[in-house]
Amino acid sequence: MSREIQNTGSVYSNKPWLSFYPEGVAHQIEIPNITVFDILEKSAYKLPDKVAIIDGERELTFSELKNKSENVATALYKRGFRKGDRISIMVPNCLEYVIAFFAVQRLGGIVVLVNPLYTPAELDHILRNSESKGLIAFKDQKEKLEKIAWLMRLYLLRQIRK
Repeated sequence: MSREIQNTGSVYSNKPWLSFYPEGVAHQIEIPNITVFDILEKSAYKLPDKVAIIDGERELTFSELKNKSENVATALYKRGFRKGDRISIMVPNCLEYVIAFFAVQRLGGIVVLVNPLYTPAELDHILRNSESKGLIAFKDQKEKLEKIAWLMRLYLLRQIRK
């Protein structure tokens, strides 16, 4: 860290950006002590039938997203994954990714993002380096995972059809 930032007389301690805030915007906020999944749970309670996610022609309401995420979290728990475990998600940007993300959050796990386009060597490196205990992927990645002996720690997602 530079000395300017550590110095209490630096431009950062003066916070000049605050002068650009519109009137009525708080300069400090209180951050509640809740999890990301708590936010989804609250949304599912308050807005159960509101659309939470749109992926092309597919949609999920907050209630559906919460329920599907809890189902995946339960399946992960039954496979031995626990709070604090690093779990990689190798799913493209789609509805199933969001479900997997919230499932890991529900479990209390740590999400490790993995590019589905990685080669087996790249995948092996990132999974070992991140100390992932498991991986969530679509079954079209199974062959790639066989090459690096990751099938025992694999949770395969099915695509949701609506």
